Amino acid sequence: MGEPLTYRTYLRIDDLLGCQVPRSEGPVHDEMLFIVAHQAYELWFKLLAHELRGACGAMTRGDAIEACRLLERILRIVRLLAEEVPVIESMRPADFLRFRELLKPASGLQSAGFREVEFLLGREDDAALRFLGEGDPARSRLKATLRWTNLWRAFVALAERADPACAMESGRSAFLRRLYERCEPAPLYETAERLVDLDERVWLWRCHHARMAERMIGGKPGTAASIDPKYGAMGQNGVRYLDGTLSRRLYPELWAVRSALGAPGDGTAR
Repeated sequence: MGEPLTYRTYLRIDDLLGCQVPRSEGPVHDEMLFIVAHQAYELWFKLLAHELRGACGAMTRGDAIEACRLLERILRIVRLLAEEVPVIESMRPADFLRFRELLKPASGLQSAGFREVEFLLGREDDAALRFLGEGDPARSRLKATLRWTNLWRAFVALAERADPACAMESGRSAFLRRLYERCEPAPLYETAERLVDLDERVWLWRCHHARMAERMIGGKPGTAASIDPKYGAMGQNGVRYLDGTLSRRLYPELWAVRSALGAPGDGTAR
């Protein structure tokens, strides 16, 4: 008989704890923090992708209740990602600079896990794939993810079950206005609101991450400058790139519907 299953063997703890290999001489004390924090992010990205696929599947099947349950879990994970940022912020800028040069040309823009999460949330362009090498096996997986579905497409499929006109943006706009004025069908309304919650929470996480980067590197070019000058050189600093992502909305139609709602008693509600 083989060795009985243990906590260590089931979770492959030896493999997991052998993945932290600092590159600095000494090594620099805070490089371990930097490595562990980012490896933890990658594990959470893997779980997020798993849960996002589950939520997409539930909506595609018409199961709004299960979709909401999974979206609540996703919201908690994204909140946790934001709460990890202050741990990284505990590094002093001078200590980070002691090993930052050793990271080039590596960059967070090369995170296939984050790109997969972005695509499943609703991003539909493949521009970010240029940061991955042509031979990177993640490229084909990410291209397949783009072709598959995402939360917004899955939500539209769910809405089409209530009103086939939702297949077109014009029909969807009218449907969303009715949905938000009546707050029913309740499962569909709650699903829409969980998507808005998620959009807001992802924005807050991006904002906190950008401020953390500013605390660490100020206006310096990002390490991605050596991959693509647009993202670090020619006057484009790393923080400015991160701030540029804050203008994105994952689900603009769910934000726009609020402007179309009539105030109670003004005779416009339907």
